[in-house]
Amino acid sequence: MPSRPQRPGAGARLPLLETARALAARKERPAARHRLIYQIVGGPPGKRIERTLTIGGSGAVTLEIKDDLLPDGGRRVATRIARSQIEGLFRELVESRLFENVESGGGFLPDSTIGIIGFDDGTQTFRYYFSIDVDAVERTQQTRDLNPSLQRMTAVFESVVDGLLAGK
Repeated sequence: MPSRPQRPGAGARLPLLETARALAARKERPAARHRLIYQIVGGPPGKRIERTLTIGGSGAVTLEIKDDLLPDGGRRVATRIARSQIEGLFRELVESRLFENVESGGGFLPDSTIGIIGFDDGTQTFRYYFSIDVDAVERTQQTRDLNPSLQRMTAVFESVVDGLLAGK
């Protein structure tokens, strides 16, 4: 993993924000090509974690967990959610103002754990990278060290993850 975040499609931030606004306001209908992504990746060898939540505009939701500390090495959960829930997630994204933040993280130390929140519309991709303490998030759902935009969206995505893991 690079020590500096790669910024694929950094110029796509504003067009994707406009698309997210249209989806949140129901001016555009969510489609399979619209994907929200929430990832936590990193850790030293033997303790690596990779957790990816993908929410498609069509309602398909997938959670993939690869964890060196789990006996079976990981888990995959897939389900579907209603269009109203998808629109609600886009509304949260817009209201959080996450994509209005210009900086997308700084350099990261090797083996550190980073979070990634992204939006892909099938032609453009934007990813927001940030340092994260996985233990604190899993233990308390607290992300006090994050800026308000990241706090809000991390809490939203973690609640989706929790629901998937609980079978809701």
